[in-house]
Amino acid sequence: MAVAAVHVALVAPHYHVGSFDDDASYILVAKALLHGAGLTGTVTGGRTVVGYYPPGYSALIAPLVAAFGAPYTAVRVFSAVCAVALLPLTWWWLGRHHVGEWQRTAVLALLALNPVLATFGSMVMAETPFLVVLMAWVWLTDTWAEGDRVLSPAWVGVVTAGAALIWLKQAALGLVVGLCLWLLVCRRWRRLLAVASATVVLLLPVVVARLAVGVPVAGSRYSAELGGYYQGSLLSHLGSVWGHVWELLSSALPLTFLPSGRPPLPTSGPVATALQVWGWSVPVLATVGLILWARRQPWLTLAVVAYFGEVVLYPFINERRVILVLPVVAAWYVAGGGAAVKGVAAAVAWGRPRLGRRLGGARPRPGTGRAWEGAVWVSAGVIVLALVVAPLSWQIRRDYLFAGFQNSSAPLGSRYSELLRRLGPPSTVVETDYLSTTALATGHRTQWSAFQATNNPYTGAPQSCSAPAERAALAADDAGFLLVGRLNKPVALDSPCLYRLASGSPWAVQLLYAARDDATVFELIGPGTAHPALESLVPAARTQFAGGDFTWSWSRPQQVTQVVVGSAYDAGGTAQVTVSELRPGAGWVTVAGAAGAVGRGAVPFLLATSGAGVPVLAVRVTVSGQGPSRLGTVSVIGR
Repeated sequence: MAVAAVHVALVAPHYHVGSFDDDASYILVAKALLHGAGLTGTVTGGRTVVGYYPPGYSALIAPLVAAFGAPYTAVRVFSAVCAVALLPLTWWWLGRHHVGEWQRTAVLALLALNPVLATFGSMVMAETPFLVVLMAWVWLTDTWAEGDRVLSPAWVGVVTAGAALIWLKQAALGLVVGLCLWLLVCRRWRRLLAVASATVVLLLPVVVARLAVGVPVAGSRYSAELGGYYQGSLLSHLGSVWGHVWELLSSALPLTFLPSGRPPLPTSGPVATALQVWGWSVPVLATVGLILWARRQPWLTLAVVAYFGEVVLYPFINERRVILVLPVVAAWYVAGGGAAVKGVAAAVAWGRPRLGRRLGGARPRPGTGRAWEGAVWVSAGVIVLALVVAPLSWQIRRDYLFAGFQNSSAPLGSRYSELLRRLGPPSTVVETDYLSTTALATGHRTQWSAFQATNNPYTGAPQSCSAPAERAALAADDAGFLLVGRLNKPVALDSPCLYRLASGSPWAVQLLYAARDDATVFELIGPGTAHPALESLVPAARTQFAGGDFTWSWSRPQQVTQVVVGSAYDAGGTAQVTVSELRPGAGWVTVAGAAGAVGRGAVPFLLATSGAGVPVLAVRVTVSGQGPSRLGTVSVIGR
């Protein structure tokens, strides 16, 4: 447990709330529930409470959100507690099924050093609470299956925990279906009816709420992903399903337990090759363990197999699909490994004396067979230490989503999020690839049609840049702002197509660039946008530099509604930055200022807004300091 706790603590600094988008979605729903929204209520950003996922996890963390709020450290601690609690629960579960102590210790070591579990152990995500409920469901189902009564307190626990799993993670439906399949195969009709009917009743609120608000029963997220992926006939995608099976076996399972190919682990050379080859031990030995566990706990084995049958229908197969049944697969892997070593040891003990006699050697002394068996186990231990324990320990600080010690994006509290939060009414749409995160950070409605038009992840097609399609998507969303950055991965811009289009178009005004997450905020102006009456005044202005003054002037008054200074500083030390407007009859009026550099340190930007606009003849930015002045992005927008 101590190792698991330390592992989570080491990984935690690399994750920031909002970098997963799903985490922000959970928080938004929790906030909506706290404000009295029902299942059919609306959350910030424009979606409904039940639109994306069942609200079980959001309801679970709502008290922590209410009591502690941002930066949601309490929710992260709750995830960590669940991750650590999983170890004793797994130990107890294995002991109940008479698994030896060395195997139980090996399973717990795999969990404690598992990079995926440690990453989710510090996130605002449902995975680690789900695993705790999963262990409770397993225990209750075992108890109920061993009892004589169908309708018993254990039955209540089984259906409640099973429904809770689905309320936490909709993918758990496969586990419950697997339990029902086992009852069907065993012809336990009354038990099958009791589980299936009660589970349906407990899930009806989500189903009814989704139907009431026009959301597909499967949820808008899964419906969009599966509907987009499975366009055309089902038969045309059977090959893809087999491809998903291969991806599960060759990638998701190995990378969950034995990550390779990412720094700080070697990415090339003999060590990297050895780790990749050894990664195949996971699906092979886990399959052997599955067969062994099918006799020990048949219902759970069938439930997990049914879950994986559901998983391979999904377009994206990765470690996130494995973690929901991580303790079970780890137990299979260790059981398969133990069986393999026992088989090799038995083969050596049986074959060595026979080989010696065939080669004319002396008759082996008593006890040499056991010595050779011991040598096999010692060799297996050395291999495990070299190819499992050592690599997992070496990369113990790594967030499994990234290479090396890279950090995730950090949108909450960022300069770009704060600027969007202060601009326009919440009803103005921000076009973004991170719908929930941007809504949580800015309070705006969010859409992503333009991102989907250029880089649709459901089709697997390469990114296609089409300016007319992008403009049409932005217009369809009535977007007023555009946020492009590296929110998903630190090495990949969310949409290079949209960034290039906006950077070279007069209808997109760059307001701010933030090196943090390589993020750029654009305001969309003119026909086809949410700001049809606005125009950029800077391109037509006359720029003049005099000392630390940067001035834009016009021959006649302009109705200025907004001035944004994204960056301004003095190389020799900035004393002050001010923004002034020359207004007819009033002279120079200071509208914004900072005692220090802008865009660096405590002052993220300068913003001056004037509602319907005021007549202005010139705008001046003054940077006071000792050395050369530097001015970053400045935008002046008017009617």
